[in-house]
Amino acid sequence: MRLRPSRDSDKRDIYRWLAESDVTASMMGPPIFPDVSPPTWDEFCADYGPSFFDYSRPEAEASFIIEVGGEAVGQVNYEIRDALVPYAELDIWLRSQADTGHGYGPDALSALMMHLTNTLGIQRFVIRPSARNPRAIRAYQKAGFEIVPMSVQQQAEVYGPGDYADDVLLIKDGPAEAHSCTVASS
Repeated sequence: MRLRPSRDSDKRDIYRWLAESDVTASMMGPPIFPDVSPPTWDEFCADYGPSFFDYSRPEAEASFIIEVGGEAVGQVNYEIRDALVPYAELDIWLRSQADTGHGYGPDALSALMMHLTNTLGIQRFVIRPSARNPRAIRAYQKAGFEIVPMSVQQQAEVYGPGDYADDVLLIKDGPAEAHSCTVASS
């Protein structure tokens, strides 16, 4: 497995995996998420600007394609945020249900965290899924994240607004565990 920086030619696929695939219902939209609609293409493009897809600002944000055997199975991205301690907020989604349950998510997160520690010195990682997505929470815990009890309002004050009314704050401090996934920088 490897991570490679996303390209503009990946953008439409990444959008479909998020908003139009068989994994979408586990992240947004009815019946589980009637309060969080999948983004339109324009909303997605507004949220994920060009630098996510051209690796032009790796010190601030980027998206990586998760490849297994040369085939894209998902994406993982980060945004570096400044607080008292700089941290990276991560997000990940896979291409389809068939790609879940194989450890790709935890491995990709671990590889990305190691990469960000080695290249940018980042030591704190944050991810905020919905409490309605227990499978994702378990995957993040496999990557070394721990649940930090904090209200959504407190999370917003410290980390900015999240995506859900029931965000669960998970934090990983320190470098990631060793893994077999590689990260390409171009």
